[in-house]
Amino acid sequence: SKMAPAAVTLKAWHLLDLSDMTFGYMDVENDPLVPKEQRYGWLFGWGFSYVFTRSCWELTPVPDVEWSEDISFYEELKRQKVPVVPVKPPGPSKAICAHSYHAKVNTSGGEFSGAVRCGRALQEAPRELLELMPLARRAAGVVPQRIDQSIGEKSGFRVSLSEKQEFLQCRGQAWFAYQQ
Repeated sequence: SKMAPAAVTLKAWHLLDLSDMTFGYMDVENDPLVPKEQRYGWLFGWGFSYVFTRSCWELTPVPDVEWSEDISFYEELKRQKVPVVPVKPPGPSKAICAHSYHAKVNTSGGEFSGAVRCGRALQEAPRELLELMPLARRAAGVVPQRIDQSIGEKSGFRVSLSEKQEFLQCRGQAWFAYQQ
């Protein structure tokens, strides 16, 4: 009995900044740094958050391309009338995954608006992910620390989750005006 094609993607997820092991929570529909006109791409363009039946993949394999293969896959499923549903997990206190980011090795660029990390920092790691933290620390330890200047921001720096609150309180309005 083969399952019918069906797919989901997350509307919200946990974040992990590997440079300082700060956890955050990203809610695409409600984060003020995600422009409204970009929310569709944020909802359907992060392949780490996909869950789909094997019959989806058999219907239309993930494209063999270097960039944007995730959203292309889901767009093709939708074109073929496969149900593709964004779902919201239980919230910041319950984790099912964390999208990690390290400035030196991340290919997706992470969840940023300009130089500022989207999402909100959490005071502690989600309980469900604690047993994975030694692995995350080992992985982060083999990469030189911090700032990737090749991303293309005007100043060549990024504001992490742990720095975000202070940055926005002190410099936020001036920074966003400068970016315009």
